[in-house]
Amino acid sequence: TVKATSTIGLDLRRGSLTRQFYSRRHAGLSNYLVGKTDDWQNIVKHDLIMSGVDGIFTGHIPANPTELLGNGRLDKLVAELRENYDYIIFDTAPSGLVVDTDIIKHLVDNTIFVIRHGKFDKRMLAEIEDLYREHAFPNMALLRNGGRYKKLLPIERKYGYGYGYGYGY
Repeated sequence: TVKATSTIGLDLRRGSLTRQFYSRRHAGLSNYLVGKTDDWQNIVKHDLIMSGVDGIFTGHIPANPTELLGNGRLDKLVAELRENYDYIIFDTAPSGLVVDTDIIKHLVDNTIFVIRHGKFDKRMLAEIEDLYREHAFPNMALLRNGGRYKKLLPIERKYGYGYGYGYGY
């Protein structure tokens, strides 16, 4: 039985998850990381996204996000969250743009790179493939979102072009 899932906004620079579901004006992860609060329960928003999914949002954008992620308090927080949640999902800054993802990768069991159709520069696929081959992140996977469904022509269905395999980019 799943107890609950926690989603943590770890993009302390832009905080897109926070912008979508909450407000930076309220206390959040950055307040915990700088030591303004020691009880992580004070920054958890229960059932905010949907029932059974709690959220910890970024809070105020700090001046030194990389230092905060590496100060040891995040490790302590994740250890306590693992005792209370079955799944913990980190929403991080894009890999390669900042070193934040390298600092926290020891805390994750699986890594999902989300690329958005029409917004992602396809030339970066080679870099993602290199990360995969080098095992730079644990259990790495790629998820493409924002694509459109294309109805197949009758001839494509008849000769198997729509079986589910795709070639090229």
